[in-house]
Amino acid sequence: MKMQLGKVIIVCGRICSGKSIVANTISKDFQYSKISFGDFIRAQAIDRKLDHTRASYQNLGQKLLSELGAQELTLSAIGFARPKSLDRLVFEGVRNLDVLNVIRNMAAKVTVIYLDVEEALRYERFLSRDSGSCSLQEFRTYDSQPIESGVDKLAESADYVIRSGELQNNAELKKTLSSIVSKA
Repeated sequence: MKMQLGKVIIVCGRICSGKSIVANTISKDFQYSKISFGDFIRAQAIDRKLDHTRASYQNLGQKLLSELGAQELTLSAIGFARPKSLDRLVFEGVRNLDVLNVIRNMAAKVTVIYLDVEEALRYERFLSRDSGSCSLQEFRTYDSQPIESGVDKLAESADYVIRSGELQNNAELKKTLSSIVSKA
C-alpha cells in the first residue's frame, strides 16, 4: 500500500542556510509535523556507532541514499519521525531531486522553499554551531560533498526562494512564512 501524504512543505538549502529555523517555525506556528532527514541520519549514525562529525553524517546519508533508494530513505525518515498525522508535513534537509520527486508522488500538494544564503553568512553560522575551528576551505569541502551536490538543483524546483537579506528578524520570517503556508 502506498503512503499518502496531505499538504507538504519542503525546506531545502545549503549547509547552515537556516533550514531548521524555518522548518521549526512552520511546525510550531502552523501545526505541521516535522520530518528531519538530518535527525534521521544522526540517529542512524548513533545506531551504527559512527563518529559524530559532519563528514560522517554526509557519508552515511550518501550511503543510505545509494543503498535504500530515494523512496525507502524517505519512508524511513517519516517512520523515524513518527508524525501524529500525515495531513500536514514539513520536511527539512531534502538534498536530492529524487527524494523531492518521491515526496511529490506521495503528497496531495507540495510546496518547496529554497533558502539562498551567501557563503560568508553560512560559514559564520557553521563556526558558531559546530564549535571548533574550521577553515573556510574545510567548510567548502563539506559544502561540496556528493550528498550536497543535488541541493542547487532543488533551487530550480522551488516554489519560493528566500534570500538571506530578505529576512532581518523573526517577525519578518513569520510574516513571510505565513504568506507561504496560507497558499500551500
